Amino acid sequence: MDELRDPQNISDAIEDAPDDGIRFINEYLYENDLLTNFARLQATGARRTLLAVVGVACIVGGVAWFVLDRSLGWLGIVVVLVGIYLLWHRSQLHHNYARRYIDAMEKDSTSFGDRYRRVAVSDEGLMVFARDGRSRYYRFSDLTRVQQDDLMFVLLFGLDGVCLPRAAFQRGNAQEFERFLESLSSSHR
Repeated sequence: MDELRDPQNISDAIEDAPDDGIRFINEYLYENDLLTNFARLQATGARRTLLAVVGVACIVGGVAWFVLDRSLGWLGIVVVLVGIYLLWHRSQLHHNYARRYIDAMEKDSTSFGDRYRRVAVSDEGLMVFARDGRSRYYRFSDLTRVQQDDLMFVLLFGLDGVCLPRAAFQRGNAQEFERFLESLSSSHR
């Protein structure tokens, strides 16, 4: 039983079975640079846009309030300060996420093994393995979004994100995986 929990034995078993239905294997250590890049991808989009819109609206509204209502002008200053804070928070969002992810990884290595990850991808879904043998399965029918950049793919399944660094493919490669994702998105339309 302990042999099955050894990542090397998992690799050997997967490599020994080329017709096992596994199309891609991605194996890596979740180092701080990957966590930071993952955080940067998570801090893009609607959340950043909302912070920018609300921050600018607070600044404009606060200035207007200060100019138009001198008796309560101090409230306009408070609203301007809230807007400035929101814009500052927006600029720091990925740093805050990265710090939270890194702290969580360092505090609780038991949540899902340590920083080691192996991701095996089939046509139906993917399985994430930890060093201690625990695993989680995600069906592509539950895939909500895909994010990618020059370093990694991030597949979002609800609130869970699965990272696949482009340089860490053991079976298949990043270009093939990208084409696979495109075929998934066209088949789920």
